[in-house]
Amino acid sequence: MSRKPFIPDANSGPAPEPAAADELDAAVHQILQKLKEGKAVRLPGLGTLRPGPEKSVLLEILRAPAQRGASHGGKKSGRR
Repeated sequence: MSRKPFIPDANSGPAPEPAAADELDAAVHQILQKLKEGKAVRLPGLGTLRPGPEKSVLLEILRAPAQRGASHGGKKSGRR
């Protein structure tokens, strides 16, 4: 099976409106098909959609990693 991304590369330039609509429709169809099969769908930068009970869908939100060197309430760490 090919591991083609759901959403085309945005850097390839704007797609004509009908083509963009077709690509979005195809992506949504693929996502719904995977969920119906009981498989999780990872959405880069957002999180993971998982099939839930009684035909529901659960979204596990991706948490941003803590930034290095970020302030922690003014307290200094003893580690360097």
